[in-house]
Amino acid sequence: MSREVGYQFFESLWGTEWYMASAMLGYLFLFLDRLPFIKYGFSIWIIVLALILIAATLTILVTLGELARPNLNSHAELIFFYGYGIALIFLILAAFYYNHVLNSTRSLLYTFMVFGFMMSDIAACLAYYNKVTSLYYVDRGFFILSMAMLTHFGLNLHGAKRERKDLKMLR
Repeated sequence: MSREVGYQFFESLWGTEWYMASAMLGYLFLFLDRLPFIKYGFSIWIIVLALILIAATLTILVTLGELARPNLNSHAELIFFYGYGIALIFLILAAFYYNHVLNSTRSLLYTFMVFGFMMSDIAACLAYYNKVTSLYYVDRGFFILSMAMLTHFGLNLHGAKRERKDLKMLR
């Protein structure tokens, strides 16, 4: 929700940096929350899939970075932009591996939530930096759906309790 303060003041330098820094920290916190599920063994296929996913998302990040670069106001903004993108890539990897490990409704909800955040971020970037204003509707739609899924995920205490039991069995 902190990033939404920056969203409201995105036209000012502090608003842009606040937006990107808040999103980056939020994504890193969500990634760290799923870290216990990532500590399990990796098969060669998971590593190959992760490398393909990293290559695809880095390509998207670099492409969006090139589109945004002429409109960025400072070098710090560029650093925040790429940090924000890299944090999202880590979150995407964590979501897919978390779903792979547990394969539960809750883990699938988390994966959809992350996908929604990704789509929201891409739409927002294209809407703002390419002046495609209709994409703001896509941005807000995916963001609201993702926040609803995050709220459901966080309030699902029964599912969290079941996951802790499943995690103990995996050890």
